[in-house]
Amino acid sequence: MTEIRKCTICGKPYEQKEYGACGHTFKVWVAQCECEEIERQRQEEIKKEQERIEKARQKAEIIKEQLNSPLISPYYQQKTFDKLSDCNKNVKSCQKYAQDFKRKTSTGIFMIGNVGTGKTTLQACICNELSNRGYICLLTHFSALLDIFIDSCSFNTQISTNQLFKTLTCFDYVVLDDIGREKYTDKRLEFAFRIIDTLMDNKIVTSVTCNPEIIAKLSKIPEYKAIIDRLKNMCGYNMRFEGESYRGKYTKIAI
Repeated sequence: MTEIRKCTICGKPYEQKEYGACGHTFKVWVAQCECEEIERQRQEEIKKEQERIEKARQKAEIIKEQLNSPLISPYYQQKTFDKLSDCNKNVKSCQKYAQDFKRKTSTGIFMIGNVGTGKTTLQACICNELSNRGYICLLTHFSALLDIFIDSCSFNTQISTNQLFKTLTCFDYVVLDDIGREKYTDKRLEFAFRIIDTLMDNKIVTSVTCNPEIIAKLSKIPEYKAIIDRLKNMCGYNMRFEGESYRGKYTKIAI
């Protein structure tokens, strides 16, 4: 007795059909459901997604070498949403933002708040989640990024200024952390404007963290108004952080 073949997923029996060709008759088991075909397609999609993520990881490593800097500092590489309290509305908003992120349709977040209120930590959580999904992210102090561009003007640099601007366009998500604390020399202001302009022109999703007193300070610098104006246009979400600094809040002081 021939054993009846069944679908390995739903258990529905196959149907045996006969086909004739060249004077011979062939019996073939034919599935009566689409379970196995759907599963095959799902596995192919998983494989393609894994390959895409691996290519993005390799590309991120190349970019890291070009910038000679980690794309996310080691301290913030360990930050994840599951380590934060989900009762905070900003945490919930950022988590949803990361889950819904789309490279072509998402807009940035303009985070304003006092020092130590969690702005950079939440941006790190967003970056780490997006990186795990194959997006190329950069979380950097704006001042440190300007240093890289200033260094590119020297004769012994390994990467030219033009190459740096091209590298910026490779990112899917960029966080300019603690913006406004950089030195305001003419050259740095020029690079600051060109960096923001490049990110905007290439539609790179860009977010910003800053302190309220810094924004007030920047508004008094004529050359910086165009920068702030562009950033506000690039960041469709505004997020306020209230309260005191979390840093050292639970530190026990020895007496």
